[in-house]
Amino acid sequence: GGGVSGIGAAQLAFYLGANVFLSDNKIINHDFKRSISYEEGEHTEKCYECDFAIISPGIPTNSLFFNQFKERNIQLISEIEFASWYTNAPIIGVTGSNGKSTTVSILDSIFSHEYESTYMGGNIGTPFSVNVLSENKYNVKNAIHILELSSFQLERIKKFKPYIACILNLSADHLDRYPSITDYYNAKLNITKNLDKECYLIYNKKDEKFYAGLEQKTNIIKFNLEASNADFFLNNKKMKLKGNHNIENILACIQIAEIFNISKSAIKSIVENFNPLNHRMEPIKTDDGVTYINDSKATNIKSVIKAIESSEKRTILILGGYSKGK
Repeated sequence: GGGVSGIGAAQLAFYLGANVFLSDNKIINHDFKRSISYEEGEHTEKCYECDFAIISPGIPTNSLFFNQFKERNIQLISEIEFASWYTNAPIIGVTGSNGKSTTVSILDSIFSHEYESTYMGGNIGTPFSVNVLSENKYNVKNAIHILELSSFQLERIKKFKPYIACILNLSADHLDRYPSITDYYNAKLNITKNLDKECYLIYNKKDEKFYAGLEQKTNIIKFNLEASNADFFLNNKKMKLKGNHNIENILACIQIAEIFNISKSAIKSIVENFNPLNHRMEPIKTDDGVTYINDSKATNIKSVIKAIESSEKRTILILGGYSKGK
């Protein structure tokens, strides 16, 4: 694929001295293609002339074309997997059905306050490969990578091992891509595949049935909105982010920041002043007593329900979209 992650992987591989071939069945709109061998408008047999293939996350692999990689014993890996081979910096990987972008953005604000070389990327903004390329090219020391990871990006993981893996929540999504909800959950749970006792897994206590047995493998930290003896509490009135789902996201951020011994005063200041991201419970304006909120990034049912529940006033919902397979 020749989208942002495909181009990012190609740039990193080229910098490292690989012989790169880029293939997209559409037009590749990036000047970097002229630096390497490429094809566009189709995938040809030349794709199989490789030691391994890096697949862009948006491309489903249940086709005759991709089956040939397996038959020819050519390894298919994700861009996330490939980039992880070329960094020794700590990786904080965040996945889940909802709230990933907000959570990694809060983490980026917290860690940037304390660490000069904080890279945010993955499914948000900059591809992981591009950040790893920058780290290598400029010989950056003491870097930290904060990654938003989709189920698609986690499908082709082999050795990827984040220092901290965080799964915010699990609910039905992307059933146009996955045969069943179990397949979707398993793709998310791939983030735990290589964790060991040097790593941490952080998850929502209400989802703990999905993590049976992992306490033998790695260090477990649960965040819990309902806990009466919690280490932290949040005063929602002081925060710009509203709703219990955002409180859960912030609890996850606090637990991660604690592992790195980031000061509580820095965490408190950033959490209280963090603004909603574009299209995520974003207040547009108030006119004649009516507040208009853009939540167009709520692209599954659970996310929409959470948005409605976070409103304390009479709410009119304008809803559109498609069912993603269900």
